[in-house]
Amino acid sequence: MFAATLILCAAPAWSQSPERPHPSDETSALSKPRLVRVDGEPIDVDTGHAAPMMRDWDGDGTLDLLVGQFGKGNLRVYPNSAELGKPELGEHVWAKVQKSKLKVPTG
Repeated sequence: MFAATLILCAAPAWSQSPERPHPSDETSALSKPRLVRVDGEPIDVDTGHAAPMMRDWDGDGTLDLLVGQFGKGNLRVYPNSAELGKPELGEHVWAKVQKSKLKVPTG
């Protein structure tokens, strides 16, 4: 069984997203990749081809980690409890529509 671990190459600060443009004194270069952990353990995304991004999914003003899965089109949401600085990610929940897992078209 193949297990993929999520490694992110992020902009210099976690708090950046398309909704928050880079200040003019920062570069658009990516930082060094780093292993993303939840409760000290690396995030296992089950299959390769993960598509991570940071967005405020739950509307609490913090950027949560969203990880789309290529194979089945599921979307994991890792809630962030840190208001500023390095995120403090919790266990993932599956994005849902009504009571069913949200499916994103693939292929």
